[in-house]
Amino acid sequence: MKPTVNNEALEAKSLGKFLQDSREAAGLSRMKFSQLSGISEELIFEIESDNFKRVSSMPYLKGILKKYSRFAEIDYSELAKAVQGFKTSGNQDYLPQNRFASKTSFKLAEFNPGLLVLLALVFYLGYQFIALVLPPKIVLNEINDTSIFSNLSVSGRVSGKVKDFFINSEPTSLEKGSFSKDIFLNSEINIIEFKATNFFGQEAVVRKMVIKKSE
Repeated sequence: MKPTVNNEALEAKSLGKFLQDSREAAGLSRMKFSQLSGISEELIFEIESDNFKRVSSMPYLKGILKKYSRFAEIDYSELAKAVQGFKTSGNQDYLPQNRFASKTSFKLAEFNPGLLVLLALVFYLGYQFIALVLPPKIVLNEINDTSIFSNLSVSGRVSGKVKDFFINSEPTSLEKGSFSKDIFLNSEINIIEFKATNFFGQEAVVRKMVIKKSE
């Protein structure tokens, strides 16, 4: 009959360390245990170092533990209980957090208000730069295609970062992005040109044709 496993010893050690100590207590070198069990020395070293990446499945792990139970005189029932929750998923294989598993504590990264402010500043500056580079946008209020009058009132709005605004090549001021101007119409066909430029030389141009009819 196998000797009962010392619970206090289990609590204080990882699974790999417990298996190593049990093998050495049985007077078996790694080479001798490899010859008796058929487990390679390399795999024995990895298991006793708590590296279970090469343990591809639960049955494989239990088979290894049975070899330790047989040749290193360990109570297999205790080992089997300890690895009931052992999961396999490729590189993410791990032992459950029990008395054999080494315990690692993780400290959550502390919230840094300064980092949040920095990110907000970067976002704001990026938005402002994009707005500065993009050409302005001109939106005209409704203008009739024909008119019997010599004077025509045009109005609208310009959005974006505007450096200069022109109507028929004449500089025109903007009031909070809005404009209004009276245009003198020549006889027959008139082309009214609205042009806005930004600080990078990008421009937006809108042209409107108005036909002046005789009264």
